[in-house]
Amino acid sequence: MFFPTALQWPDDWFRHIFRVSRPTFDRLVYLLEGDPVFRQTGPKPPRPVRYQLGTFLIRYGMLGTDALRTAMMMGISKGAVYDYCRRVTRALRKKGLQWTKWGDRSETKQWVARKLRGLGNCVGMLDGSLIQLTEPPAGSFGSFFCRKKFPALNIQVIVDHLRRIIDFDLGWPGSLVDVMLWKKSWIWEHRDLFFAHGEFVLADKGYPSSPFVLRPFTQPEVDAAPRARARRMRRFNYLLSSARVRVEQAFGLLKARFPGLKLFGTPTDIEDAYRVIEALIAVHNFCIDIGDRPEDIPMFDMSDDLADAGVHENRQTYLDDNGAYDGEDDSEEDEQLRRLGLQFREAALDHVVPPGSI
Repeated sequence: MFFPTALQWPDDWFRHIFRVSRPTFDRLVYLLEGDPVFRQTGPKPPRPVRYQLGTFLIRYGMLGTDALRTAMMMGISKGAVYDYCRRVTRALRKKGLQWTKWGDRSETKQWVARKLRGLGNCVGMLDGSLIQLTEPPAGSFGSFFCRKKFPALNIQVIVDHLRRIIDFDLGWPGSLVDVMLWKKSWIWEHRDLFFAHGEFVLADKGYPSSPFVLRPFTQPEVDAAPRARARRMRRFNYLLSSARVRVEQAFGLLKARFPGLKLFGTPTDIEDAYRVIEALIAVHNFCIDIGDRPEDIPMFDMSDDLADAGVHENRQTYLDDNGAYDGEDDSEEDEQLRRLGLQFREAALDHVVPPGSI
Protein backbone atom coordinates (compact mmCIF):
# COMPACT_ATOMS: atom_id res chain seq x y z
CA MET A 1 0.00 0.00 0.00
CA PHE A 2 1.03 3.59 -0.63
CA PHE A 3 1.18 4.97 2.92
CA PRO A 4 3.28 2.23 4.59
CA THR A 5 5.69 2.49 1.67
CA ALA A 6 5.78 6.30 1.91
CA LEU A 7 6.85 6.06 5.55
CA GLN A 8 10.06 4.39 4.34
CA TRP A 9 10.87 6.95 1.67
CA PRO A 10 14.03 9.11 1.67
CA ASP A 11 13.52 12.46 3.39
CA ASP A 12 13.24 14.54 0.21
CA TRP A 13 10.56 12.22 -1.21
CA PHE A 14 8.67 12.31 2.07
CA ARG A 15 8.85 16.12 2.29
CA HIS A 16 7.62 16.49 -1.28
CA ILE A 17 4.37 14.64 -0.56
CA PHE A 18 3.74 15.39 3.13
CA ARG A 19 5.28 18.92 3.22
CA VAL A 20 7.18 18.28 6.48
CA SER A 21 10.20 16.16 7.39
CA ARG A 22 9.70 12.65 8.74
CA PRO A 23 10.88 13.68 12.26
CA THR A 24 8.39 16.58 12.23
CA PHE A 25 5.64 14.24 11.08
CA ASP A 26 6.42 11.84 13.93
CA ARG A 27 6.41 14.67 16.48
CA LEU A 28 3.04 15.87 15.24
CA VAL A 29 1.63 12.34 15.50
CA TYR A 30 2.92 12.08 19.07
CA LEU A 31 1.37 15.43 20.02
CA LEU A 32 -2.00 14.66 18.44
CA GLU A 33 -2.45 11.06 19.55
CA GLY A 34 -3.91 11.97 22.93
CA ASP A 35 -6.66 14.16 21.51
CA PRO A 36 -10.15 12.77 22.26
CA VAL A 37 -11.22 13.40 18.67
CA PHE A 38 -9.26 10.27 17.65
CA ARG A 39 -10.80 7.96 20.25
CA GLN A 40 -12.86 4.97 19.21
CA THR A 41 -16.59 5.77 19.25
CA GLY A 42 -17.98 2.68 17.52
CA PRO A 43 -17.31 -1.02 17.16
CA LYS A 44 -14.64 -0.47 14.49
CA PRO A 45 -11.20 0.78 15.67
CA PRO A 46 -10.25 4.13 14.06
CA ARG A 47 -7.33 4.46 11.70
CA PRO A 48 -4.04 5.34 13.43
CA VAL A 49 -3.43 9.06 13.88
CA ARG A 50 -0.42 8.91 11.54
CA TYR A 51 -2.73 7.72 8.75
CA GLN A 52 -5.20 10.53 9.36
CA LEU A 53 -2.48 13.18 9.65
CA GLY A 54 -0.88 11.91 6.44
CA THR A 55 -4.22 12.27 4.66
CA PHE A 56 -4.57 15.85 5.89
CA LEU A 57 -1.04 16.85 4.85
CA ILE A 58 -1.36 15.31 1.40
CA ARG A 59 -4.67 17.01 0.71
CA TYR A 60 -3.65 20.53 1.71
CA GLY A 61 -0.16 20.08 0.31
CA MET A 62 -1.53 20.09 -3.24
CA LEU A 63 -3.07 22.81 -5.39
CA GLY A 64 -6.84 22.56 -5.32
CA THR A 65 -6.98 20.40 -2.15
CA ASP A 66 -8.40 17.54 -4.24
CA ALA A 67 -10.12 15.09 -1.88
CA LEU A 68 -10.62 12.47 -4.61
CA ARG A 69 -6.95 12.45 -5.59
CA THR A 70 -6.03 12.21 -1.90
CA ALA A 71 -8.39 9.26 -1.50
CA MET A 72 -6.82 7.47 -4.47
CA MET A 73 -3.32 7.99 -3.09
CA MET A 74 -4.21 6.80 0.41
CA GLY A 75 -6.43 3.95 -0.75
CA ILE A 76 -9.49 5.16 1.18
CA SER A 77 -12.90 6.56 0.35
CA LYS A 78 -13.51 10.23 -0.37
CA GLY A 79 -15.75 10.35 2.70
CA ALA A 80 -12.89 9.06 4.84
CA VAL A 81 -10.69 11.89 3.55
CA TYR A 82 -13.24 14.43 4.76
CA ASP A 83 -13.58 12.68 8.14
CA TYR A 84 -9.82 12.43 8.71
CA CYS A 85 -9.24 16.05 7.70
CA ARG A 86 -11.97 17.28 10.04
CA ARG A 87 -10.47 15.37 12.97
CA VAL A 88 -6.92 16.52 12.31
CA THR A 89 -8.10 20.09 11.80
CA ARG A 90 -9.87 20.06 15.14
CA ALA A 91 -6.84 18.63 16.96
CA LEU A 92 -4.40 21.05 15.32
CA ARG A 93 -6.56 24.05 16.17
CA LYS A 94 -6.37 23.08 19.83
CA LYS A 95 -2.58 22.87 19.60
CA GLY A 96 -2.60 26.17 17.77
CA LEU A 97 -3.73 27.87 20.96
CA GLN A 98 -0.20 27.14 22.21
CA TRP A 99 1.67 27.63 18.94
CA THR A 100 -0.10 30.78 17.69
CA LYS A 101 -0.27 33.47 20.35
CA TRP A 102 0.58 37.11 20.99
CA GLY A 103 3.05 36.25 23.75
CA ASP A 104 6.29 38.05 24.57
CA ARG A 105 7.27 40.53 21.84
CA SER A 106 10.58 41.71 23.28
CA GLU A 107 12.75 39.88 20.73
CA THR A 108 10.74 41.31 17.85
CA LYS A 109 11.09 44.80 19.32
CA GLN A 110 14.86 44.36 19.51
CA TRP A 111 15.08 42.97 15.97
CA VAL A 112 13.07 45.83 14.46
CA ALA A 113 15.00 48.39 16.52
CA ARG A 114 18.22 47.14 14.90
CA LYS A 115 16.61 47.56 11.48
CA LEU A 116 15.17 51.00 12.23
CA ARG A 117 18.12 52.56 14.04
CA GLY A 118 16.81 52.19 17.54
CA LEU A 119 13.10 52.83 16.94
CA GLY A 120 11.59 50.62 19.62
CA ASN A 121 8.19 49.18 20.47
CA CYS A 122 7.37 47.52 17.13
CA VAL A 123 5.61 44.26 18.02
CA GLY A 124 5.11 42.81 14.54
CA MET A 125 4.46 43.21 10.84
CA LEU A 126 0.91 43.41 9.43
CA ASP A 127 -0.43 42.40 6.02
CA GLY A 128 -3.22 40.59 4.22
CA SER A 129 -3.32 37.94 1.52
CA LEU A 130 -5.87 36.29 -0.73
CA ILE A 131 -6.50 32.55 -0.87
CA GLN A 132 -7.92 31.73 -4.27
CA LEU A 133 -10.94 29.43 -4.62
CA THR A 134 -11.82 27.45 -7.74
CA GLU A 135 -15.46 28.47 -7.30
CA PRO A 136 -17.18 30.80 -4.81
CA PRO A 137 -19.25 29.27 -2.01
CA ALA A 138 -22.83 28.51 -3.00
CA GLY A 139 -25.17 31.43 -2.42
CA SER A 140 -22.39 33.98 -1.88
CA PHE A 141 -23.72 36.28 -4.65
CA GLY A 142 -20.35 37.58 -5.76
CA SER A 143 -19.07 38.77 -2.38
CA PHE A 144 -16.05 36.45 -2.60
CA PHE A 145 -14.78 37.90 -5.89
CA CYS A 146 -11.77 40.19 -5.51
CA ARG A 147 -11.03 43.05 -7.88
CA LYS A 148 -9.06 40.67 -10.13
CA LYS A 149 -12.36 38.83 -10.69
CA PHE A 150 -11.46 35.52 -9.09
CA PRO A 151 -13.15 34.11 -5.96
CA ALA A 152 -11.01 34.25 -2.84
CA LEU A 153 -10.85 34.30 0.92
CA ASN A 154 -9.14 37.19 2.67
CA ILE A 155 -6.75 36.60 5.55
CA GLN A 156 -4.95 39.18 7.68
CA VAL A 157 -1.97 38.33 9.89
CA ILE A 158 0.61 39.90 12.16
CA VAL A 159 3.96 38.12 12.27
CA ASP A 160 7.04 38.38 14.46
CA HIS A 161 10.66 38.69 13.32
CA LEU A 162 10.90 34.90 12.88
CA ARG A 163 7.89 34.98 10.51
CA ARG A 164 5.72 33.21 13.06
CA ILE A 165 2.07 34.24 12.83
CA ILE A 166 1.18 35.74 16.21
CA ASP A 167 -2.28 37.01 15.27
CA PHE A 168 -4.67 36.31 12.42
CA ASP A 169 -8.14 37.30 11.32
CA LEU A 170 -10.23 34.98 9.15
CA GLY A 171 -13.81 34.92 7.94
CA TRP A 172 -13.68 37.62 5.29
CA PRO A 173 -14.46 37.40 1.54
CA GLY A 174 -12.02 38.44 -1.15
CA SER A 175 -14.01 41.59 -1.96
CA LEU A 176 -13.11 43.20 1.38
CA VAL A 177 -10.20 45.65 1.12
CA ASP A 178 -7.36 45.68 3.66
CA VAL A 179 -8.38 48.89 5.37
CA MET A 180 -11.88 47.59 6.09
CA LEU A 181 -10.61 44.18 7.18
CA TRP A 182 -8.28 45.90 9.64
CA LYS A 183 -11.07 48.09 11.02
CA LYS A 184 -13.29 45.03 11.49
CA SER A 185 -10.58 42.79 12.95
CA TRP A 186 -10.64 41.50 16.51
CA ILE A 187 -7.25 42.95 17.34
CA TRP A 188 -8.22 46.45 16.16
CA GLU A 189 -11.53 46.40 18.01
CA HIS A 190 -9.67 45.27 21.16
CA ARG A 191 -6.41 47.13 20.52
CA ASP A 192 -6.15 48.39 24.09
CA LEU A 193 -5.84 44.77 25.23
CA PHE A 194 -3.08 43.93 22.74
CA PHE A 195 -0.96 47.07 22.48
CA ALA A 196 0.83 48.55 25.46
CA HIS A 197 1.50 52.28 25.40
CA GLY A 198 3.66 53.19 22.40
CA GLU A 199 3.53 49.75 20.74
CA PHE A 200 2.77 49.49 17.04
CA VAL A 201 2.98 47.29 13.94
CA LEU A 202 4.54 47.97 10.55
CA ALA A 203 2.22 47.92 7.54
CA ASP A 204 2.21 48.95 3.90
CA LYS A 205 0.35 51.83 2.26
CA GLY A 206 -2.90 49.86 2.19
CA TYR A 207 -3.48 50.46 5.89
CA PRO A 208 -4.64 53.68 7.59
CA SER A 209 -2.29 55.80 9.68
CA SER A 210 -2.73 55.55 13.43
CA PRO A 211 -0.56 55.43 16.56
CA PHE A 212 -0.76 51.63 16.27
CA VAL A 213 0.22 51.38 12.58
CA LEU A 214 3.39 52.81 11.05
CA ARG A 215 3.07 53.01 7.27
CA PRO A 216 5.46 54.38 4.62
CA PHE A 217 5.09 57.64 2.74
CA THR A 218 3.22 57.49 -0.57
CA GLN A 219 4.87 58.44 -3.84
CA PRO A 220 2.78 61.64 -4.15
CA GLU A 221 3.92 62.65 -0.65
CA VAL A 222 7.55 62.09 -1.64
CA ASP A 223 7.12 63.94 -4.95
CA ALA A 224 5.60 66.96 -3.20
CA ALA A 225 8.36 67.22 -0.58
CA PRO A 226 11.47 69.44 -0.82
CA ARG A 227 14.49 67.58 -2.17
CA ALA A 228 16.26 66.99 1.15
CA ARG A 229 13.09 65.81 2.87
CA ALA A 230 12.21 63.57 -0.09
CA ARG A 231 15.58 61.82 0.25
CA ARG A 232 14.85 61.19 3.93
CA MET A 233 11.36 59.90 3.14
CA ARG A 234 12.68 57.47 0.53
CA ARG A 235 15.32 56.19 2.97
CA PHE A 236 12.67 55.84 5.67
CA ASN A 237 10.45 53.84 3.31
CA TYR A 238 13.36 51.57 2.40
CA LEU A 239 14.19 50.83 6.02
CA LEU A 240 10.54 50.17 6.89
CA SER A 241 10.26 47.82 3.93
CA SER A 242 13.38 45.91 4.98
CA ALA A 243 11.64 45.01 8.25
CA ARG A 244 8.06 44.73 7.02
CA VAL A 245 9.06 42.23 4.32
CA ARG A 246 8.97 39.55 7.03
CA VAL A 247 5.20 39.33 6.72
CA GLU A 248 5.35 38.90 2.94
CA GLN A 249 7.93 36.17 3.46
CA ALA A 250 5.68 34.51 6.04
CA PHE A 251 2.84 34.27 3.53
CA GLY A 252 5.26 32.92 0.93
CA LEU A 253 6.56 30.23 3.29
CA LEU A 254 3.07 29.26 4.46
CA LYS A 255 1.76 28.87 0.91
CA ALA A 256 4.92 27.15 -0.32
CA ARG A 257 4.56 24.52 2.38
CA PHE A 258 0.83 24.14 1.73
CA PRO A 259 0.03 24.93 -1.92
CA GLY A 260 -3.62 24.32 -1.11
CA LEU A 261 -3.53 27.89 0.21
CA LYS A 262 -2.64 29.12 -3.27
CA LEU A 263 -5.69 27.37 -4.73
CA PHE A 264 -8.04 26.03 -2.12
CA GLY A 265 -10.70 24.37 -4.24
CA THR A 266 -14.41 24.95 -3.61
CA PRO A 267 -15.38 24.58 0.05
CA THR A 268 -18.81 23.09 0.68
CA ASP A 269 -18.75 24.67 4.15
CA ILE A 270 -16.94 28.00 4.30
CA GLU A 271 -16.50 27.73 8.06
CA ASP A 272 -14.64 24.44 7.56
CA ALA A 273 -12.29 26.26 5.18
CA TYR A 274 -11.48 28.86 7.82
CA ARG A 275 -10.84 26.11 10.38
CA VAL A 276 -8.43 24.37 8.00
CA ILE A 277 -6.51 27.61 7.40
CA GLU A 278 -6.20 28.05 11.16
CA ALA A 279 -4.86 24.49 11.47
CA LEU A 280 -2.30 25.08 8.70
CA ILE A 281 -1.14 28.27 10.42
CA ALA A 282 -0.59 26.20 13.57
CA VAL A 283 1.61 23.74 11.64
CA HIS A 284 3.50 26.65 10.05
CA ASN A 285 4.38 28.03 13.49
CA PHE A 286 5.23 24.61 14.90
CA CYS A 287 7.63 23.98 12.04
CA ILE A 288 9.37 27.32 12.63
CA ASP A 289 9.71 26.51 16.33
CA ILE A 290 11.48 23.20 15.64
CA GLY A 291 13.51 24.34 12.62
CA ASP A 292 11.65 22.51 9.84
CA ARG A 293 12.24 24.76 6.82
CA PRO A 294 9.88 24.72 3.82
CA GLU A 295 12.90 25.69 1.71
CA ASP A 296 14.03 22.07 2.13
CA ILE A 297 10.94 20.76 0.33
CA PRO A 298 11.78 19.72 -3.26
CA MET A 299 10.47 22.22 -5.84
CA PHE A 300 9.88 24.78 -3.10
CA ASP A 301 8.07 27.77 -4.63
CA MET A 302 7.16 30.92 -2.69
CA SER A 303 5.48 32.62 -5.64
CA ASP A 304 1.74 33.25 -5.66
CA ASP A 305 1.48 35.69 -8.53
CA LEU A 306 -2.27 35.68 -9.08
CA ALA A 307 -3.23 36.16 -5.45
CA ASP A 308 -0.48 38.75 -4.95
CA ALA A 309 -1.80 40.70 -7.92
CA GLY A 310 -5.28 40.55 -6.44
CA VAL A 311 -4.07 41.86 -3.10
CA HIS A 312 -2.25 44.72 -4.82
CA GLU A 313 -5.37 45.55 -6.81
CA ASN A 314 -7.47 45.48 -3.65
CA ARG A 315 -5.30 48.23 -2.19
CA GLN A 316 -5.59 50.75 -4.99
CA THR A 317 -7.53 54.03 -4.69
CA TYR A 318 -8.93 53.36 -1.22
CA LEU A 319 -6.57 55.48 0.88
CA ASP A 320 -5.51 59.05 0.25
CA ASP A 321 -1.94 60.23 0.81
CA ASN A 322 -2.60 60.71 4.52
CA GLY A 323 -3.94 57.21 5.03
CA ALA A 324 -7.62 58.17 5.07
CA TYR A 325 -10.17 55.75 3.65
CA ASP A 326 -11.99 57.14 0.60
CA GLY A 327 -14.80 54.58 0.70
CA GLU A 328 -16.88 56.06 3.53
CA ASP A 329 -17.02 58.99 5.91
CA ASP A 330 -14.60 58.62 8.79
CA SER A 331 -15.78 59.03 12.34
CA GLU A 332 -14.36 61.68 14.64
CA GLU A 333 -12.36 58.93 16.35
CA ASP A 334 -10.92 57.77 13.00
CA GLU A 335 -9.88 61.33 12.19
CA GLN A 336 -8.21 61.78 15.56
CA LEU A 337 -6.37 58.46 15.25
CA ARG A 338 -5.17 59.43 11.78
CA ARG A 339 -3.84 62.79 13.01
CA LEU A 340 -2.03 61.07 15.85
CA GLY A 341 -0.72 58.47 13.39
CA LEU A 342 0.70 61.15 11.10
CA GLN A 343 2.38 62.82 14.07
CA PHE A 344 3.82 59.46 15.10
CA ARG A 345 5.17 58.82 11.60
CA GLU A 346 6.77 62.27 11.52
CA ALA A 347 8.49 61.59 14.84
CA ALA A 348 9.61 58.19 13.53
CA LEU A 349 11.06 59.83 10.41
CA ASP A 350 13.08 62.24 12.55
CA HIS A 351 14.34 59.36 14.68
CA VAL A 352 15.19 56.90 11.90
CA VAL A 353 16.48 59.41 9.31
CA PRO A 354 17.26 62.66 11.18
CA PRO A 355 17.42 65.95 9.24
CA GLY A 356 20.85 66.40 7.69
CA SER A 357 21.76 62.72 8.01
CA ILE A 358 21.74 62.10 4.25
